Amino acid sequence: MAQVDIEVNGRSYAVACDEGEETQVAKLGRFLDTKVMALVKGVGQVGETRLLLLAGLTIADELLEAEQRSVETPQPVTHATPPVAEASIDEGAITEFLDRLAIRIEQVAATLEQD
Repeated sequence: MAQVDIEVNGRSYAVACDEGEETQVAKLGRFLDTKVMALVKGVGQVGETRLLLLAGLTIADELLEAEQRSVETPQPVTHATPPVAEASIDEGAITEFLDRLAIRIEQVAATLEQD
């Protein structure tokens, strides 16, 4: 099992992941930090647990909105150009990763509450 150190709101977290997922986990960590820092600008430093919860809810909201838009907005069919193969999204893998991330966030939050 691999480990990646990510920084969120100026604090470093060690995150375990499968071998080969290190780059993706680091990228997700930077994405999460961006969301948290935007929240800090809006609501201030309201505690790590609350910031991570708000960031998670913000990301979940954006994901659900994107899914809804993709269902509501069918892509136009054009015959002038050949169809382009779109990258397939493994929703099961994304869900599994988000579940593992949520568990890890809960573990970090529990540790922070003990401190």
